[in-house]
Amino acid sequence: MIKENGESTTDRDEILTIYRTFHRKLCEQTTADQPTTVTSSPDKEEILSFLEEEVKETLDEIKKKKAPGNDGITIDVMKIGRPQAIKYMTKVYNEIPKSKGIPICWKEAKVIKKVTRKT
Repeated sequence: MIKENGESTTDRDEILTIYRTFHRKLCEQTTADQPTTVTSSPDKEEILSFLEEEVKETLDEIKKKKAPGNDGITIDVMKIGRPQAIKYMTKVYNEIPKSKGIPICWKEAKVIKKVTRKT
C-alpha cells in the first residue's frame, strides 16, 4: 500500500488508516448530478439501508488479484481488515443516498489492457 507521502507500507494498522482516510474523503466529495432522493411517501418506495451481511457477501464474491481502484486498496487488503472494513464500507454505502450524489472518484476508472500471448 502506498501512503500519501509516496512511501510503501505493509503494516496492517497503517493500511487500515489509509483505507479509512480515503473513504472519509470519499464521503465528503460527492457530486449531485445524479440526485438520489430518500423518501417514505406512499407513492414512492423507501430506499433501504445496506446491511453488513450484504457487504460481507459481496466482498466474499470478489475474485482475488483484481486491480485496485483509485484508492490503491486491493481486495486482499480489504479482506485483511475484514470486520472493520465491512462495518466502514456499510456506513459509507448508506451515506451515499443521504448526500444526494455519488463520490466523484467512483466515476473515474483506470483501464488496463490485458496482454495475451498468441500461441
